[in-house]
Amino acid sequence: MDGSKSADGIWSEQHGGGDAVLLLVHGLGANGAVWDPLLELAIQSWPGKIVVPDLRGHGRSDHRDNYSFGTMAADLAGLIAPGARVSIIGHSLGGLLGAFLGSGWFGVEVDDVLALSVKMKWSPEEIEKGRAVARNPVKWLPSRDEALGRYLRVSGLDASAARIRRSADAGIVERDGSYRLAMDGRVFGTASLGVRTIVDAARCPVAFATGEADPLAPSADFAELGVPVTIIGGAGHQVPVEAPADVWRLFSDAHRSAAKPSA
Repeated sequence: MDGSKSADGIWSEQHGGGDAVLLLVHGLGANGAVWDPLLELAIQSWPGKIVVPDLRGHGRSDHRDNYSFGTMAADLAGLIAPGARVSIIGHSLGGLLGAFLGSGWFGVEVDDVLALSVKMKWSPEEIEKGRAVARNPVKWLPSRDEALGRYLRVSGLDASAARIRRSADAGIVERDGSYRLAMDGRVFGTASLGVRTIVDAARCPVAFATGEADPLAPSADFAELGVPVTIIGGAGHQVPVEAPADVWRLFSDAHRSAAKPSA
């Protein structure tokens, strides 16, 4: 995977080439390297280009003042060449951004989206808590190990540390012997726009899946909102890391179903 930063300050890694693009979009608090377990499968099977970005304010991408869903979706659209056909696998926030790109409002032709572990319901208290976290000052830590541990906890990946070492390395930065999360804490203030509004805006097929034991995106929330969802057995919230083979199989099936018939 070759990595570089765009003129807009968005880091992405790319593999392969062609007009068929697979875009892998990580969730809140993580970075693109979290896809490494699934990427091993995707590289073997995907016939075109694979693009794996770090969202603004995450990992190796630049920090910004605005972390709205619209600005993050526009960042992703800027990574796609004109005329390319795009399929998206997104996790949590990334799944929602994938559905948003599927609206067609960002000038990208999206064929299909697999949205994993999207939190469908947000209470006013949860939204305010996120905004409160976004107002907190930067926390510097005295050691690399402490910073790595904090990254894994904040991103919900502490149970999968051995599988995502690159993501952990990209998740922290050092300055003058002190360490902090690479993520801008202000990204936690983004959960104010209604999730269902974005889901309903998608014009392409969007398949939803969630882990059987996902506390943030339980299947009952999808059922309550009338959104069909596939349950991935034995998995929690971090399904791309916990069950990459199941996710890739689900995506492959959904992608074939969404494919347009030949003329």
